[in-house]
Amino acid sequence: MWDPAWHVVALSGELDFASTAALGVLDEAVRSHPGAHVLVDLSDVTFLDSAALMAFAVARSRAVAGGGALSLHGASTFAQHLLHMWHLDTVWSAPTLPDDAA
Repeated sequence: MWDPAWHVVALSGELDFASTAALGVLDEAVRSHPGAHVLVDLSDVTFLDSAALMAFAVARSRAVAGGGALSLHGASTFAQHLLHMWHLDTVWSAPTLPDDAA
């Protein structure tokens, strides 16, 4: 059964300085689900830049401060490379989704 302590945020398209609405969804999810594990699905993200990476870092800090966690899942090869360059791949290990998360 799906654990309500998990909250999935699916992002898509280009995540950059101009995509404040998409990144705002992530911030809102963290703020409105304190103590939850927020899993960010990046499967449909085609591009990300430093603004998105900073948004991930801020969201993670807020999640942890609220007693929760944040992890990234489904990053493309490009995104994985950026996360590695920013040393964010060691901060977030993608967990296994619960069986009925889909």
